[in-house]
Amino acid sequence: MPPRYAQKKDSTHRPICDELRKHGIEVVETLYPVDAHISRGDFFGWLEIKPEGRGTYTLMQLKFISSVRAPVQIVKTTAEALYFLKSRQGLSQAQQDRLAAFCVTAKKEKYNSEIIDRVLKG
Repeated sequence: MPPRYAQKKDSTHRPICDELRKHGIEVVETLYPVDAHISRGDFFGWLEIKPEGRGTYTLMQLKFISSVRAPVQIVKTTAEALYFLKSRQGLSQAQQDRLAAFCVTAKKEKYNSEIIDRVLKG
């Protein structure tokens, strides 16, 4: 299913992707359903890049993030993205489950970061 909204890069997108590349990480900017597929060596994962304290998620992004079985992480800084690669830990299963439950009852197509941050924290 094609995206219903224009695909826009958040203000932190380019600096984070550029810095990851400087560290030898392969970054494929997919933008849909999430911002990037990253890999280094035997590790790969998905990144959704959001600016600190703001940003919106589409319901399609949330459904993807909640159901993908490869590591996925929402990052707001380069440090968070590098930590994701170092730890190889994305969102926990509990966080993905909370997000999936939220998606089942979702009534809108877009949600702001504050709402999703609360869902992920439980």
